[in-house]
Amino acid sequence: MPTGEVTGKVTMAGQPLGEGTVVFFSKPGVPAATGPIGAGGEFRLETPVPAGDYKVAIQPLSGAAPTPESVGAKESPKVEIPPKYLSETTSELTASVKEGPNTVAFELK
Repeated sequence: MPTGEVTGKVTMAGQPLGEGTVVFFSKPGVPAATGPIGAGGEFRLETPVPAGDYKVAIQPLSGAAPTPESVGAKESPKVEIPPKYLSETTSELTASVKEGPNTVAFELK
């Protein structure tokens, strides 16, 4: 089965999304691949995916449990991802992956 490597960029209000995870779903509830979003909004799926059409969700980084040292510490600003993009059932984002390298862009509104 042909596979594709996916890289891209996630922006919100024209600005790069600074953190989070891109999740590609081939079937409802079954993530096919994920990729962390870097500081400039760029991401790369961690594994190649079979060629085909995908629903895409953008999820926040999962926070670690607070420790006594971290309570009261100044945290980096959290990125607020609009709720509709958190699940593949409500996200309007899609991607068509072809064999070989693929570059996609997602604009969150």
